[in-house]
Amino acid sequence: MAYRSSGAEAVASGRASTRYSADLHEKGFLAEYATASLEEDFNMMAEGLFAGGPRFWQAVDSHPRLARKMRLAVQFYQRLEPSMSEAHFRRFTSQ
Repeated sequence: MAYRSSGAEAVASGRASTRYSADLHEKGFLAEYATASLEEDFNMMAEGLFAGGPRFWQAVDSHPRLARKMRLAVQFYQRLEPSMSEAHFRRFTSQ
């Protein structure tokens, strides 16, 4: 699946839902908004890491494409702050 164009276009066209979608999880996206652009895809993953809770982790744990994206996002954050491991983000769920 290719990205559509931009987050602004997604909002303008009414295709910017951030509700998690099992159909999109199979394709490696958390929600419709993530399909707008690479930037919005990363933004949805970042939101999931910092505030996603159990639904986010269930989706990631059940879908290999999402798991790969999550690991890439964690690697990015670890370059900024080494303590930001996957375990670090998973602890947010239990707090």
